[in-house]
Amino acid sequence: MKGYFRVKDANSVAFYSSADGFTKKEAVKQGKIWTVTIPESREFTYYLEKDGEIYLPECDMKQQDDFGGTVCVYQED
Repeated sequence: MKGYFRVKDANSVAFYSSADGFTKKEAVKQGKIWTVTIPESREFTYYLEKDGEIYLPECDMKQQDDFGGTVCVYQED
C-alpha cells in the first residue's frame, strides 16, 4: 500500500511504522507530495523523520509511545 504525506520545506523524509518493527523507509518526493510504500497491515502506529528530525504529520488519531513521545495511529475501517 502507498502512503502520501505533505511535508513542507523538507529535503528528505523517512517513514517508520510498528507494522515492520519501525524499519526506516525512505519516501520519494513527487511534486509537493512525499510517497512511501507501507507494509500491508490493518492497524499500526507510525511517525516520520524530516531532515533527520522526528516529525509527526497531521493525523486523525494519536497515542503516546513508550518513550514519552506521540505517534500517529492508522486503523483501517
